[in-house]
Amino acid sequence: MRLFGLRKSRRKTVVYVLAASDRFNYGDLLFPYIVRHYIGAKADEMHFVSTTASDLSERGALPTEAFEVLTRMSPDVRNVLIVAGGECLFSVWPDIMEYVGRDADSVPHPTRYPYTIGKKELPNLNAVVYNSVSCTALYTIIDLRRNQWNKEVLRSADYIAVRDSMTSKGLWKMMQWHRLCPDSAIMMSEVFSKAFLQQKTAPRIKAIRSHRYVFFQIGLRYLGDHATQLAAMLKYIALSQEVHICLCPIGTAPGHDDQKALAEIAQLLPEDIYTLVDEPSIWDIMNLIRGARIYIGSSLHGAITAMSFRVPLIGFGPDKLKAYIATWYDNDKYEPSFTDIDRLPDAAVRRLISQVYEDPRKQKRRMRRSLNRIKKFL
Repeated sequence: MRLFGLRKSRRKTVVYVLAASDRFNYGDLLFPYIVRHYIGAKADEMHFVSTTASDLSERGALPTEAFEVLTRMSPDVRNVLIVAGGECLFSVWPDIMEYVGRDADSVPHPTRYPYTIGKKELPNLNAVVYNSVSCTALYTIIDLRRNQWNKEVLRSADYIAVRDSMTSKGLWKMMQWHRLCPDSAIMMSEVFSKAFLQQKTAPRIKAIRSHRYVFFQIGLRYLGDHATQLAAMLKYIALSQEVHICLCPIGTAPGHDDQKALAEIAQLLPEDIYTLVDEPSIWDIMNLIRGARIYIGSSLHGAITAMSFRVPLIGFGPDKLKAYIATWYDNDKYEPSFTDIDRLPDAAVRRLISQVYEDPRKQKRRMRRSLNRIKKFL
């Protein structure tokens, strides 16, 4: 019963944004910015959290607090955990810590998984939200789906959005309700203006943007013995299409090592046709893809950047990239946008000539709706 003249005060809302943003992997560093832009105004206080404390601000990232902050949530406020995105469902501590060069036992981990957290695992946690996450292996690995703990953890969540149809099929097999929604990074062209990117971009990057150029990236695990083949492809594209080749790493953390793969390819190219970018910031990467004639790469968030800024793309490599393109890329029904390395030269030249790109408006509309739903839990 409310007494006349008195009003019940609203509890303070504290939001914890959890992402794998303590290592340099472009996509993971974007998620906190997107969440802050669309949801920050609804929170009284916001913390950016990862498995370890980090400060990659020199390369454009938001600093992170260590995971232990999640064990010290106040009982006097409403605490909301937002898992900000990425291929993180059921990732295990040893694998995640390997990406930052740490042993899993050297870091306290009070939850079974670092990015798949049950509401009862952390004290004073009031709501758990998953913002366009994924686990493409969920559909094929039966043990992940049958594990009772995994089912209970997901059922304790207040909202789950996943970014590709493979993850969605896996969750439906678990009888887990969720929404299918694009990756939140698709909103980057709405969040970061051209003027902002120009201001943040290094002079050496602006020099590349004065050329007609192709943006090429590859993770070390996908290079194998294809260096000679890829170098020949890039040389042919450069000479036949009169474009410069921009070799730019997107993930330089252990397990990604783009810089090592690109350096190997660069050694096989004539010096006057390419630029190898060293330690780019997230703004450098975004602005380079924005201005490219085509994006060719194994990075999902390289491809999503191309989609967001309406740049033609050809992807190859990981299942998560294949699954995302199959789920959201409408032009794929006419001309494949994902291929294997052996077919990459022909596919890349066709796409470069045709300049077919994806209209991102449908993805952006669905993402806005999902973000608005998330606000209701704050």
